[in-house]
Amino acid sequence: MNEKIKKMTLHGGPCDGDEIEIHEDNLKILPRISTKGRDAEEVVYALDNEGKFVWLPYPDDPKVQRGFFVCDDDGNVLSEEKSVEDALRKLEDMDDDAP
Repeated sequence: MNEKIKKMTLHGGPCDGDEIEIHEDNLKILPRISTKGRDAEEVVYALDNEGKFVWLPYPDDPKVQRGFFVCDDDGNVLSEEKSVEDALRKLEDMDDDAP
């Protein structure tokens, strides 16, 4: 296995104890992952401040709501937007500014 790929355990919720693989660079932005539960329902986990992926039973709750990162072609984060629409608008603006 690539040394930059980390195995992480999911904590809580329908997928408690399951393992995922994630590139260590992705851990820097406190990511969220979506997966399917045992009954094919969407289940969301987020990396917490202690470095564990914890279940978010209500991912749209304002207490845990996150923005959307806009990145360049090299994966560098350029901005964080509040909605998908704002992120898409930012990408369109960047495309308009390109030579």
